[in-house]
Amino acid sequence: MSTTPINPYLEQVKLKRQRNEQKIKELGLLELNKELLLCPKKKPKRKASPTSVIQSHEPTRRSSRVSKKPVEFLSLDYEEEALKRTLASRKKSRTAIKKKAMDLTDINVSQESREALAKEQHWLEDMEFYFSTLQGNSESNVNRVMGTTKKLVAGIGVTHPQTGERFLKNVKIHLGMDFEKMLDDASTFVYNNGGDRGHGWLIEHPVKKLLVYQHARAENGHKPFRSIKDENQTELGNKMEKDNTNAKVSNEINEPQQNDIEPQKKKKTNSTTTEIHVGMNFQKEFRGKYYTGRVVALPGKRRKWYKVAYDDGDEEELDRDELMALVAGK
Repeated sequence: MSTTPINPYLEQVKLKRQRNEQKIKELGLLELNKELLLCPKKKPKRKASPTSVIQSHEPTRRSSRVSKKPVEFLSLDYEEEALKRTLASRKKSRTAIKKKAMDLTDINVSQESREALAKEQHWLEDMEFYFSTLQGNSESNVNRVMGTTKKLVAGIGVTHPQTGERFLKNVKIHLGMDFEKMLDDASTFVYNNGGDRGHGWLIEHPVKKLLVYQHARAENGHKPFRSIKDENQTELGNKMEKDNTNAKVSNEINEPQQNDIEPQKKKKTNSTTTEIHVGMNFQKEFRGKYYTGRVVALPGKRRKWYKVAYDDGDEEELDRDELMALVAGK
């Protein structure tokens, strides 16, 4: 005889409710409530207005709380039924739980494809490349998905922040697993542990991404998507190399002869002049004696000539031609 599994979350709620009822009994609030119900406060009768609207003769709907009837429906029952309906509808149409979640309709990976993908070893980098580059997901989205996926691949599992329970503890996942069933198990795990305040980011959203990537790899012939990038880069490299070769041939055709270049080089060498700079030394003869001079300032806005200083402390200003003659030793 099969027994229904105990839901720890519902058990905690029931225990909390029993403790509250026991506390109410100890405080005597139940008896006080009965006394108030037996002696209700009389309300003054309202006089009917002559212009009042004629009321309908249909019976008034009243809640269980107002009519003092036992509660026939609990929100916990609704949550449990909602989970069952969600899992059933997902198996039927493979739709997502939330309206804004990714569409998983028509995603069906065959057993043969899963067996072929199970042999894949290094697929995490390709998965990150697929969602970041090919799908254009944001960096934060990809980082959160890959962080959870790496935990599942390493067998660490995903810890629920409220209960501390782990999903798929000591189970290392691979690309050939049935992620559709894993998604249903993840939803049940989240429900049994009090829900997901991250709106699916705890475990359900990463598992959906795994399912999408698995389906994309199956549609791509089980080939990684990074190989497509490598092929494109190879084609681009070959094209650039071909363009460089054509440009080199064109330059060789248009290159002038060596005999035409040599006269230009000689002419340029002969026209080269010495640049004057601060600190340049030269010799100047004065009354049969040579003095060493040094350039201390160049022409500027306030000075039209070069300022030079000699080793005996004398200074003077020279124009360019005079200074060039001294530098050349003329």
